[in-house]
Amino acid sequence: MGGGHRPPEELAGDSSDVSFASSDDLSSGDESGIVELELAPISSIPSKPCEACFSAYARARTLLDAKDFILRYKPGDLIEEMNGSKAEDYEIPDTTTIVLIGPEGSGKTTLIKRISKLFDSDLFPSDPDQESYNSSEIGGFTVFLKEYKIPKRVSSSICIYDTPGLLTYEKEDNFKMVEHWMNKGVQNRDLRCDYAMINNNKEKKSQLKRKVNYAIFVVDAISVMEYMENNDDKQYIDLISETFKYPVLSFKGKKPAVVITHGEKLSSLELNSVHDFIRELLCISSTQIFDISAGLDDYDTELNILRLMHYCIDKADKCLQLKPKSVTQGGILQRSVRMIEKLVIYDKIMDAIIVFLCIIVLLIRFWGYIW
Repeated sequence: MGGGHRPPEELAGDSSDVSFASSDDLSSGDESGIVELELAPISSIPSKPCEACFSAYARARTLLDAKDFILRYKPGDLIEEMNGSKAEDYEIPDTTTIVLIGPEGSGKTTLIKRISKLFDSDLFPSDPDQESYNSSEIGGFTVFLKEYKIPKRVSSSICIYDTPGLLTYEKEDNFKMVEHWMNKGVQNRDLRCDYAMINNNKEKKSQLKRKVNYAIFVVDAISVMEYMENNDDKQYIDLISETFKYPVLSFKGKKPAVVITHGEKLSSLELNSVHDFIRELLCISSTQIFDISAGLDDYDTELNILRLMHYCIDKADKCLQLKPKSVTQGGILQRSVRMIEKLVIYDKIMDAIIVFLCIIVLLIRFWGYIW
């Protein structure tokens, strides 16, 4: 783990509600813009605190630690060094880029707004770049790619792209669009049809095209539940399965994380059934699925968002490509040359020491012969 961050395995808590301080209670952090919430140390809690008070304190601390982990993340922090490779041997991007992919109406835009709200609640959604005539939505549907930096006010370590929804009646176009994103990269304000046309927008041409490092696949729980109950809308289920299993949507053999949205509109039993159905349909583990109800502001929702973010940046870093052999070999050659130079210096020093000792021995023998 890079950067001395606290791993998400330590994140724990129950599902009860917890109250957080308002923005007036937040104290500004360092110049990087990181905001820290000052909590009283455990020692200041009464000697016999009620269980609810201690639980609320622990939950608040858990969220703060998890958020701090994301705030301090830099691309490459979680690289898994193997076979003697070092971080400098990998192609580390300036920004870890994650794309949201899912059927139209699955809740991708609502999800990204909920993630932004968690990290930038005092700035979002007043950002004119996201609320002006340049909005990525027309008629309630996303029509071109939109970049959201997470967290926006601190750095550009992470960005998430909201994308046009997959259409059940345009299977081939869906595949072409996803393949274009994965192979060619993503760019702010790309139209869903840009893979098949040349865009002459000068403003768009001047913007950076980013390589996709990982993906989040978004699924609507209500649509899945309707299929499970009525065996209706099989096209939606086929769209999910075929797109998710599309070979290009893979990162060193690792498939995207899956977010189930609109679960707050189902009962706990129904949501569990949807969870199990998606797990079997996509052949993935439960740890890869995250239930996030974007309309809720409770503890479980915020913790699941933070767990999702950590899962994504962890997979993105571990899927980074090694630099071309010529580059890495050049680096290894330079290190080898420096090591040889050091050995030559050490060898010269040893030669000098041996000559000095030989002179001492000869002088001792000479003086012994005289006496």
